[in-house]
Amino acid sequence: MQLSILILAAERAAVQSMANALTPPGHGVTIVTRPDEAVAAAAGYSLLIVDAVTPPATLADVVKLLRAAEGTSRLPVLAVAQTPGLDETIALLEAGADDVIAKPYSEPELLSRIEALALRAQSTVSGDGAKGIGNRDRHRLVSVFSPKGGVGRTTLAYNLAVSLGQQH
Repeated sequence: MQLSILILAAERAAVQSMANALTPPGHGVTIVTRPDEAVAAAAGYSLLIVDAVTPPATLADVVKLLRAAEGTSRLPVLAVAQTPGLDETIALLEAGADDVIAKPYSEPELLSRIEALALRAQSTVSGDGAKGIGNRDRHRLVSVFSPKGGVGRTTLAYNLAVSLGQQH
């Protein structure tokens, strides 16, 4: 799956190695240096990586701005904690980041987290009626399994079918 990724960083050179790591899998990468640029452009991207910002803004401030904006409220955001401590990680998650990776990180870890965010974003329900986990129009298969046969499994399957049938 190819993604369009927007990276917000205080300095382009600081994230060039990150951009280089994302290009071989086929992802399109754009780097911006100002939070207002990121907020204005983010709606057109599949994923946003917030790496660093210049003071007085903080990474958490930028994530909160993205979550408050209508076009980017559901955009997957990977925040890069500048320190391995928990305080910054927790602050970024509380601000609304979908995932946090701490520096220093490895290239395989970065790629894995981006892939996981993209898969999660695909499986959630979007406002445009796309198929997702909570979409009632999507067909589902429910299986009831037991190592032994018998009345218990049949009763459970019947009750489950009746319950799901009543919901529709």
